[in-house]
Amino acid sequence: MLGALGWHLVAVPAHVEHLPPSVAAKLAETAALAKVEMGEVWSAAVQIAARQLAASEDGPRILAELDAEREAALANRSPRHAANDNTSRRRRKTAA
Repeated sequence: MLGALGWHLVAVPAHVEHLPPSVAAKLAETAALAKVEMGEVWSAAVQIAARQLAASEDGPRILAELDAEREAALANRSPRHAANDNTSRRRRKTAA
């Protein structure tokens, strides 16, 4: 839903300890130099990597593969109903 509102969500590591030590050190150093939070540095790094991928020679092919994977995953999902949908639904019979 947030994507429809124009928001872009980037997964940010909750704990620096979960990152490789070299990455955590560079992330902390860059955040200190820029005087911003480490989450902002991480988000910027992800955006830069995405732009570099899109601009690369194989970028269009890779992005097309990702789109195809996403469409396949969406096609395999069961339909969802709105929370305020009061229509009756058939329940699946469970095997006994």
